[in-house]
Amino acid sequence: MGEAIQYWEKAKLLSPGQEDIAYNLSIARQQLIDKIVLPEMSPVFRSYENLQEKLFLSHVLRAIGALFLILVLISGSCRIHAKLRGSSHKTLWITSSGIIVVLIVLLSYITVDTVRERKEKHAIILNEKANVLSAPDDNDALLFILHEGSKVRINKKIEDEWANISYFDDKSGWIKMKHLGMIEE
Repeated sequence: MGEAIQYWEKAKLLSPGQEDIAYNLSIARQQLIDKIVLPEMSPVFRSYENLQEKLFLSHVLRAIGALFLILVLISGSCRIHAKLRGSSHKTLWITSSGIIVVLIVLLSYITVDTVRERKEKHAIILNEKANVLSAPDDNDALLFILHEGSKVRINKKIEDEWANISYFDDKSGWIKMKHLGMIEE
């Protein structure tokens, strides 16, 4: 089950908008032992998270470029129109430029936030159960146990032997790398 979840997570990164991948991943996650029930998200945050999961960054960057081009064209045409006719359409230019600038800023923020989120390293627990310790030493105190299929964030690695992981931000500790299947290589 751990490897299945690992490879569905990898597939989701390669093709974010695929509904089949999301469906198969949700079925696999139903089999997990370590289930965290999170509070219900507000519709706005849920929509934002869904957008981030389905977002192709190359498409958004093209849209930002197109919006910049439209902004330049609108500015140029308003200037030419003002010189030729002697009148100015400042309110139209200000309104349309303002809307385009807001869209560019919004898309840029979403892109930067999505890239930051996707740059974080994650892994899946591959063993039936794995001990999470307080320090990178087999003799250190056991903090908690994670089971196969659980997704963790990699905070830091010591060579290819130990990783400091976070599990839903409130739990963190050290785990042997041999228990982990990396999602992002």
